[in-house]
Amino acid sequence: TNAEHLMGGTYGAVTNWASFAKALSVDGCEAEYLHLPLFDFPKACPACICGSMVIFRPGEGKSVAAMVAGSQALIDAVKASGMVGLPLHLGTQRQRAGEGR
Repeated sequence: TNAEHLMGGTYGAVTNWASFAKALSVDGCEAEYLHLPLFDFPKACPACICGSMVIFRPGEGKSVAAMVAGSQALIDAVKASGMVGLPLHLGTQRQRAGEGR
């Protein structure tokens, strides 16, 4: 049955959004520092059914990054694989310079 098919297998989905990174400029605003894909992993890819990875570029000219979602076993395997590097730094330019909250 469909339920047996969904619950009995392990599935994965990978998508590459790296080519989407273009500088975004809005008058009166700081330069874009971090470009993240907006994706509701829990709703779109329940961990009990599917592991997911979105490969993306956090900004024009920056190295490629990946967001991974799935079971704890998948997350642990990705961490152990050597793929995990430096963390992405969030916040405004002022916050990163120690000027803001």
